[in-house]
Amino acid sequence: MEEERKNTEKEFRAMCIIVKRNKGDIIASALREMNINTGCIFLGRGTAKSELLNLFGLGDSEKDILVTAMPLSKAEKVLELLQTKFKFGEPGKGLAFTVKLNSLGSMAVYNLLINNFGGKF
Repeated sequence: MEEERKNTEKEFRAMCIIVKRNKGDIIASALREMNINTGCIFLGRGTAKSELLNLFGLGDSEKDILVTAMPLSKAEKVLELLQTKFKFGEPGKGLAFTVKLNSLGSMAVYNLLINNFGGKF
């Protein structure tokens, strides 16, 4: 069990979170409370037709897009927080997904990510 926990802390995920415009700062604040650097918040605009937006409950096409990286163990906790506190399971509340990072460009990047999380690995 201990070995499994260590492996999930060494595996990193890139996380993308998409929310309605001006909601990104609220999500970023919640992530900072979990000692997660929120990386970048981009302003986005969807290109889907109005009928598709209404079908998926998205309505407004202006979005905030948060991009960050974190250990797998933290990613699982963030996804749980997004579902419970921010209701990401409901239409129009937001979308989040992770992508496994198979490698990092250098030890400097690895050290940056480690230091981001208090060096706890």
